[in-house]
Amino acid sequence: LLNAKASARDAETKINRLVAANKSSDVSEKSNYILQPLRDIHFYSDDIENSFSKGNITYIYIFSIIAVFVLLIACINYMNLTTAGFANRAKEIAVRKVAGASRKTLVEQFLSEAFLTTVVALVLALGLVQILLPYFNEFAEKQLSLFTDYRIWLGVAAVMFVVGLVSGVYPALFQSNLKPIQLFKSKINIGKGNLSLRRSLVVFQFALSIIMIIATAVVYMQIRFVNTKDMGFKKDQLVVVDINSGKVRRSAQTIKTEFSKLAQVQSVCVSSRVPGEWKDIPKIKVKGGEIQNAEGADMYFLGIDDQFLKTYQVSLRSGRNFYAGAADSSAVIINETAAKNFGIAEPEEQLIEMQGNGPFKARVIGIVKDFNFQSLREPLAPMILGFQNNPVQSIDYFTARIPTRDVSKTIAGMDAILHAIDQNHLFEYHFLDKQWYLFYREDHIRETIFIAVAVLTILIACLGLFGLAIYAAQQRIKEIGIRKVLGASVSSLVALLSRDFLQLVSIAAVLAFPVAWFVMDK
Repeated sequence: LLNAKASARDAETKINRLVAANKSSDVSEKSNYILQPLRDIHFYSDDIENSFSKGNITYIYIFSIIAVFVLLIACINYMNLTTAGFANRAKEIAVRKVAGASRKTLVEQFLSEAFLTTVVALVLALGLVQILLPYFNEFAEKQLSLFTDYRIWLGVAAVMFVVGLVSGVYPALFQSNLKPIQLFKSKINIGKGNLSLRRSLVVFQFALSIIMIIATAVVYMQIRFVNTKDMGFKKDQLVVVDINSGKVRRSAQTIKTEFSKLAQVQSVCVSSRVPGEWKDIPKIKVKGGEIQNAEGADMYFLGIDDQFLKTYQVSLRSGRNFYAGAADSSAVIINETAAKNFGIAEPEEQLIEMQGNGPFKARVIGIVKDFNFQSLREPLAPMILGFQNNPVQSIDYFTARIPTRDVSKTIAGMDAILHAIDQNHLFEYHFLDKQWYLFYREDHIRETIFIAVAVLTILIACLGLFGLAIYAAQQRIKEIGIRKVLGASVSSLVALLSRDFLQLVSIAAVLAFPVAWFVMDK
């Protein structure tokens, strides 16, 4: 923290100098500087281009909503199970009332029982969390702890109080309102209002459960889509090697030739960035064709050589590829999205103007099919593929397509070639498919958590339905006995008792489907 504060002070000093210099200059265009609190960096930096890991506050809200869903279902279960089993305590309640217990006293007793149950559950939950948290941290790649902030405990206490109150208030009011004579005679008039309220609670909790099931299915389908989507290039069997010195960059053609001589290397290319880049892919202003406004349009830029399309297996829709050598230094290839923006149907060496280290004009010689050079969270964007010798960005990577056998031997050979050019070169490499997996690693983790929570939610909701089934069976026990005496089978009685509950689940589904569709669409 001290280092961070010192860095922040240094940054503020530099910003003040820049602002002062800006004020003293004759440049009419002014720059605005905004300071961001350190505590906001992780969750509130989506609009800032940088390479550090960013959190997403949306997922905090989503998991908080899920937690509220589970707690609500648990509270409803307590209400249903308590009211279903109160017949066993009817005489106890009657005796207390006859002995002079007021309704307030009984309400306090039943609420105390609810709070005591909540406290016991909380103690068990904290114990389980403490035991399971290290395993969860390892799975989720987090460093969560129960003892980091007093506000966690304040939140836990507040949740315990709300859960105890919400789950206990209805059974307390219902049971304390019964008449002693009814309790002694076990002739308890449930009333349509109470019964409809319990059924409404079951409908509500099953609606929440169905929403969770649909949400989990959508998350699963999204992950499956990510795993099976055609990215427009083949990312498997590609090893990407960083260029970390000027010697290596100047000898790129020689290194490519030596790489291609290795037995396992099928093709090799150089580029300024790679699809799935963790660094920022630069954007440039471009004018030409139907884009004739003064500022131009923003388009991504990638510097490549004549072997890039072959190595990445990007399809050339029309036109031609770059020639080897420097003959095409003023030529560019564009993707289909950029072609639509320009209004170019076929490449005929149309001139476009770009802003690199100053304005320069280039010829459009080819159009490639759109390929996802960013995460699938980002829409397909217009891209300019310039030749490796360009005024925007120098080459920064070698990419080689290699088979899956003898990988370590191939990597060792590439390392030897680079160190023959520059003995001090730091050999850094990664496999592109693994880099792409990192884009969605947290999504895979969230998918697993969603599925686990959905299963628990369904189980908890089923406990509530079980409580209502017990209650209904107790109220119709004489009817069931008469039906059995008259020859009713077990299956017919099960169907009779289940019909009402299936209706409730059907109503919950009708309510949940449009809500789930709306929420997951958002």
